[in-house]
Amino acid sequence: MAKKTSAASKGYRKSVKKKPFLTKKEIIALIVIVAVIILAVVLFNLLYNPYISAKDVQPNDITTYASASTKDKYVRLGSVTDLEGYTRESSISPETPVGTNSYTPVDESSPMTNFSVSGAVVSPASMIDYMYSFYKPYADSVSEIIETEVNGHTAYICSFTMSEYVEEEAAEEEAPAADETAETEAPATDEAAETETPATDETAETETSAADETAAEEEEHEPNTFYQNIAMYIAADDSHSIGVNAYHQGSDDSFYLADDEIEAYMLNLAQVVVFPEK
Repeated sequence: MAKKTSAASKGYRKSVKKKPFLTKKEIIALIVIVAVIILAVVLFNLLYNPYISAKDVQPNDITTYASASTKDKYVRLGSVTDLEGYTRESSISPETPVGTNSYTPVDESSPMTNFSVSGAVVSPASMIDYMYSFYKPYADSVSEIIETEVNGHTAYICSFTMSEYVEEEAAEEEAPAADETAETEAPATDEAAETETPATDETAETETSAADETAAEEEEHEPNTFYQNIAMYIAADDSHSIGVNAYHQGSDDSFYLADDEIEAYMLNLAQVVVFPEK
């Protein structure tokens, strides 16, 4: 009996047509989506430019450089308003696009001599850490870093106090006239050179002892000049911050703000900062 031959053995195969990864309709839809995204990016860059030119800078702007390595592009981080009880002066203009707005209290009994607002090309956390590390080695006291918020923006505050003895400037003694000095001053002779006695070990020890005593007397002076600096840095964006810095110098430390007073005081000053509308 003859053996049947199957279709598979005769070389016949059933072909299956593979479906494409995306249909034609899906490819068209994807192209449309990509085109819309590209158009949105282009329009965003045209309508919103984070950089400003120097000629557009206003005195009440909070400005700084676009980046630490870019000194010819600027960003506006916000602006400032006046604060009741203070006079404001700005160093910002088209000629000096990066500067500060300084506030001086009208009331002389204010605990701070002045405070200033400016922009910085660094995050607030990095800036306050730098300030803390900078002052800590030689400051009399450094407060704990306070984390708070200003209009929904993260902010950090730290206070530093220092003191020193500042010698009062002595009245300058009147110098003799040049002609008179020239007439009375005689050149050294060989005889004077021969009679001049070189310094002995005993003389050197005496001079050293006198110098040590003078240095010791200077160290014994109590501080007569005191300083307090309070720094606040507020987040403007990922790489920029707004600094609000208060400062005072006095003849004693009675003006120092206590640690539990600092946050409320700085938040009151920070109300001059106006952030851009989102």
